Amino acid sequence: MKLSSFFHLACFSIKTILLRQKNPILGTIILTDKCNLSCKHCSVNNITAVLHPYRQIRA
Repeated sequence: MKLSSFFHLACFSIKTILLRQKNPILGTIILTDKCNLSCKHCSVNNITAVLHPYRQIRA
């Protein structure tokens, strides 16, 4: 982890705890599970994923 990222997350944590802020830490929308398993941080081996069409996700 980069030092700047560490300090950013540390400051965020301190503000959240001390000031009782209720900001989300992470918000994501996963549109597909299609994966080539090449990410350095990958801990999931999801090779049997179902690919949903965009129209179905948008509905």
